[in-house]
Amino acid sequence: MYRSIHRPIAAPDRLYVDAAATLRHTLKKIGRTDTAAAQAMRAVLTWDAPGHWLFLVVDPTPGASLKQLLTGEKAPGCLVPLQETGPFQRRIRTMRLDCQACTYEWLWHDDGRSYASDHRALTLFTVARPILPVEMRQPKRDHHYDVPFIADPSRVTGTLPIVRTGLYVLAEVGEFNGTATPLTVAEVDPSPAGHPPESWYQDKVEQVRGLDASTCRATCTSCGRRWIGIGGQSRFVPHNRKAEKDWYYQDAMHYFRGDGTIACPECATGRVRFWIT
Repeated sequence: MYRSIHRPIAAPDRLYVDAAATLRHTLKKIGRTDTAAAQAMRAVLTWDAPGHWLFLVVDPTPGASLKQLLTGEKAPGCLVPLQETGPFQRRIRTMRLDCQACTYEWLWHDDGRSYASDHRALTLFTVARPILPVEMRQPKRDHHYDVPFIADPSRVTGTLPIVRTGLYVLAEVGEFNGTATPLTVAEVDPSPAGHPPESWYQDKVEQVRGLDASTCRATCTSCGRRWIGIGGQSRFVPHNRKAEKDWYYQDAMHYFRGDGTIACPECATGRVRFWIT
């Protein structure tokens, strides 16, 4: 009997696995999602507070107060406003281009030939400079990025945890047209000497069993016939000598039962169960 990394969801019209579950499983294999550093990075990427701006204080002077940092009394290396909420990709570009605090590389993305419920991607971030996110009430008028004027300490409503230097992997779910959402972030260890972190973690990601989710095996619990589906397709072909014919999942939907099984398309008496890896 096969073993699924993720429990397949057999609906009347579709067979799939939860995309988010595959990514969480992968991040747990390559890093740590429960550390303070990972949660701080996720807080910046998922920040959403209408009526507020988020200022990114890069290289904050140790021991300096917020007033000193925001007024320039103890000037940080960089002070950049995120003036509105919106797609988190805009935040990433700000951190990379305006702050010059991080770089990022694609590690892996779903090619669409899987049984996952949605598109998926993994991105590696290298944060080279610490970032202190400061939340501030938005002024009534647009001051056209006049940062010293806008960065008024009296408008500060709080800070997010500081984003430390290090390596992070971001998991995204959704269409890659600006509407994808950040699912979670993992802090990962530096790659060994002589191994670029991009290629090192690309290899580690590809070795995680279950991320691909492109193969579905089906077995009748009565007659023992087996079939296999490849690349997210609904067509199942024989996978042992007992099975004789192909069939399509959509054609078998009227044999569907609420327990996620269908009637065997060949013996008609047994139930077919599914395993996705």
